[in-house]
Amino acid sequence: MKRRLLIGICAAMTALPAIAQNTQTPAETVLTLDVEAVQTNFYAGPYAKYAEKLLGITVQQADSQSVEVTKVTLVPNDKTTVKSTTWTFPVKSGANFSGKAVSSAVTSESETLYTKGDYSKVSVTQDVLVKKTEAQKAAEVADAILDARQMRYDIVTGNTDATYSGEALQAAVSELTRMEEEYLTLFTGYSVSRTQQMSFDVVPGTEDNQMHIAFRLSDSEGLLPADNVSGRPVAMVINGPQTPAADPEAAAAAKKKNAVATFVPGYCSVVLTDGVKTLLEASVPLTQFGTFTYSSSK
Repeated sequence: MKRRLLIGICAAMTALPAIAQNTQTPAETVLTLDVEAVQTNFYAGPYAKYAEKLLGITVQQADSQSVEVTKVTLVPNDKTTVKSTTWTFPVKSGANFSGKAVSSAVTSESETLYTKGDYSKVSVTQDVLVKKTEAQKAAEVADAILDARQMRYDIVTGNTDATYSGEALQAAVSELTRMEEEYLTLFTGYSVSRTQQMSFDVVPGTEDNQMHIAFRLSDSEGLLPADNVSGRPVAMVINGPQTPAADPEAAAAAKKKNAVATFVPGYCSVVLTDGVKTLLEASVPLTQFGTFTYSSSK
């Protein structure tokens, strides 16, 4: 008797409509942003203010910092937990222009001293060390740059007492170019860039039009999580959904015992912007806006 009852229960379960076995809504869609940014520290040269006068070039006069998003990847994930990844830049180091001076920071000058004897005043010449002014040091570096350019030109054109050819010519030109570029940074300054990668998760709501702070940008720190208010916000705007229209015939089939339910997510327009430019724009399927469609199994 018990065996017959068990068989009857199993048969009843298999006879349940397919719709009752396939109407579980999937987990919420979480939008994961994989972001790559480049943060740059610019260090102005110590002789920047003399660049136009001595070299005829216009250069940036002050230190600065900036950050730029270089790559954004959007991945929709149906998961129940939200993961966050934290990455920060190392402590910013200061500018380093050491070892780029042309000569000593002091110069030798002569001055005349007078000693008073019993009957006459006697002059004595003495050499003293005087610290060079910033303008004097800038002029020396500028002269070295111009000399390196002239020497390189003379070597390439053969206007020298020595003859350079083959590897010797290449080595001489490379060394003069290196010297010129090294000295030139004392006027133009230099930049140090760091690449940063970080992931952020956004969980959309169920409103038709919504906005979320996806992450933040800081010129000094780079990419920051949304809750760090020291950076400027990058917003994710979600519009939609573009919900599929209901099919009356399919809905009627849902009442039949052999109806099969299929969940179709709603497609929404997703725009990522920093307030100045659009970083990403895509049409994304979200389960939050999905509907069930029904069809008859044959």
